[in-house]
Amino acid sequence: MKPFQRIICELVDVFIAARAERLLSWVINLGLYLFFKICNNFSIVGKKYIPKNKNFLLVGNHSSAADAYLLSAALTGRFCMQFWYMANASWRFDDPFFSRLMRLSGALPRRGAGAEIVKKMVKVIVDPKRRRVAIPPEGTFNTGGKIMHGFTGVVRVYHEANKRFRIPILPVVSIGAAEAYPAEKKPNEPYLPKKRHGIIGRIGKPFYLPRPASGIMDRDFLRTQTDFIIERLRRLAMQKEPLAENAVLEKVRERQDEQSRIYTE
Repeated sequence: MKPFQRIICELVDVFIAARAERLLSWVINLGLYLFFKICNNFSIVGKKYIPKNKNFLLVGNHSSAADAYLLSAALTGRFCMQFWYMANASWRFDDPFFSRLMRLSGALPRRGAGAEIVKKMVKVIVDPKRRRVAIPPEGTFNTGGKIMHGFTGVVRVYHEANKRFRIPILPVVSIGAAEAYPAEKKPNEPYLPKKRHGIIGRIGKPFYLPRPASGIMDRDFLRTQTDFIIERLRRLAMQKEPLAENAVLEKVRERQDEQSRIYTE
């Protein structure tokens, strides 16, 4: 660990010990908000739709390498609202320095199977000290900023959480982030974000989903409600093109179909 990293770790530990972790998180994310404001003229539309003093499930598109930081800058830095999200477990959570930074951003390591992850997210959203969870239904970076079909996990989390509280879904999209901070870099070329490219964060009106009339959330029910959420995001992002195909989702479907075929045989 480098000297400056050690100093930062000790500073974070001091704030944690003093139970002032959220204060430090706000200061850091406020700085992040100012960075995006200066470099990308970051603007937020629809602030009036953010639920006040209420648990909610935030859903958004996943089009750039800066998505988590943009959310942190907007919600935590600008509006002082800490939120939590599942991040890839490979994001160096075992590293003392980076694990502390991830903790301040609200990141939780995504470990375990689908059902286990759903339980973890529900536990966070109903926790009176945390209350807010962000989920990108696409499950992976989309291509060129075009919103894709999504995974049904977001619907599972929503209905499990609503067994305890009436929790709304807050749709949020970033426009321009895919061009400013591309999710992928070209082979053999340095990563060069377009820091002067403008970014708009659009917040939509919160909404609720109906429970299944039969009381059973089968595959068709989950898919229908997931498509409804994704369609809301597409409209919010003012995307004229239809939903793009999600290659990762298609692979999962093919694997599920194959397993189902083997089981029935």
